[in-house]
Amino acid sequence: MNIEAYNLDSLRKLVRDLEKENKSLKALLQSLIQQMKDIGIRVSFTENETEHFAVIDHSLVWHDGMNLLGKEDAWDNLIRVRDINAAAELMEMVFGT
Repeated sequence: MNIEAYNLDSLRKLVRDLEKENKSLKALLQSLIQQMKDIGIRVSFTENETEHFAVIDHSLVWHDGMNLLGKEDAWDNLIRVRDINAAAELMEMVFGT
């Protein structure tokens, strides 16, 4: 077992370091999202993660029980379907188009 003792100053430094890392990660993600938008990829965020999917060329659907950009889980699965109607339904659900 590895036990480390922290005094108040070292804890404050640790918190500052973690905040810097979080800001760096947030900036990186914002940059990647902007790059996707710049090349015409529509990106949508929701308050509650209920659906995870990607629609490519209005016909190819990658639908899953996992967060494509997030933490992995033992129950992750991924389904690939080429179906214009399924793609349109998902786009309507998220973008209203």
